[in-house]
Amino acid sequence: MSKMSVRSAHIKEETSPYRRPQENSPGPGAHDGHLTAFGADVTRNITMGSKYEFKADSNPAVGQYDPSSGIAMSQSKSRMAHISEEKHPYRRPKEQSPDAGFYDKHLTALGANITHKMDFGNKYIFKAN
Repeated sequence: MSKMSVRSAHIKEETSPYRRPQENSPGPGAHDGHLTAFGADVTRNITMGSKYEFKADSNPAVGQYDPSSGIAMSQSKSRMAHISEEKHPYRRPKEQSPDAGFYDKHLTALGANITHKMDFGNKYIFKAN
């Protein structure tokens, strides 16, 4: 055995008395005492089912359905809304909201305040030091 393998196999013991003691963790399986084996609590016989058996339903056959009756049943039954003026004279008046564009008066069009000529510059010319 070489010196390197001996050194890596050596486990250092705790030397400082001021270290916190190591926690004693519960071992494997200590938390699952309340569990039962899969299917142990099933008391009935379990089968994979039986062969499919066709059962006709009570829906109307093709061509016997009347769509106009379905439209009448699915539409709302509520009446039109009636909006009236307020009848309480002592309520605080509603606040007026600003109109559209009210906050935009200080803005200018893009580039409106540029007074000198603008261009994309010239082609780059390489100059060696």
